[in-house]
Amino acid sequence: MTGAIIGDIVGSQFEKINYTSKNMMFKDFNFHYFTDSCNPTDDSVLSIAVGESIINNKDLSVLLKEYAKKYPNAGYGSSFIQW
Repeated sequence: MTGAIIGDIVGSQFEKINYTSKNMMFKDFNFHYFTDSCNPTDDSVLSIAVGESIINNKDLSVLLKEYAKKYPNAGYGSSFIQW
């Protein structure tokens, strides 16, 4: 869980950018793991909700909604928001 959340936060800085080997020379890429543009996303928030559901045997749908309300700016997709 911790590794997934760290990966989510580190990767969040690239969420809207399409980096591929075709358009980027990785040897020149100055990669920084954590920058000011790194943030936890909906993936982190909802993963924690799933973990709590499993550990505490709580209703998953209830927890997903509770966490989404507690962290409303995490970047949820429109289908999740409608749900």
